[in-house]
Amino acid sequence: MERLLSSVLCQFVSTSTIKQSPTLQDVPYYQETAQLSDDELFITTNARVILSSLEDSATPDNINQFYRSVSNTYAGINFLLVTTSIT
Repeated sequence: MERLLSSVLCQFVSTSTIKQSPTLQDVPYYQETAQLSDDELFITTNARVILSSLEDSATPDNINQFYRSVSNTYAGINFLLVTTSIT
C-alpha cells in the first residue's frame, strides 16, 4: 500500500514536500503550496495536446479549473489510500 500511495503522491505533490514529511500519511497533499505546478502535474500527453488546441477558445479560468480538477482527483485518491492503509 505504501508504494501505491507514494506513486500517487508523486503525480501531484512536490518531492521535497514528500521527503519533509515523517510518513506518507503525513504529507500535506491537500495544501495547494505542496502541490506541483500545472506544468509539472502529471497528465497524459494527449491531455496536454488537447489543452494546447483549446488555448484560443478556452479562458484561463477554464484551463485553471481543469488543472484544479486533476489535483482534486489525485487528492481524493490519496485520501482514500491514506484512510484505507491506516485501518
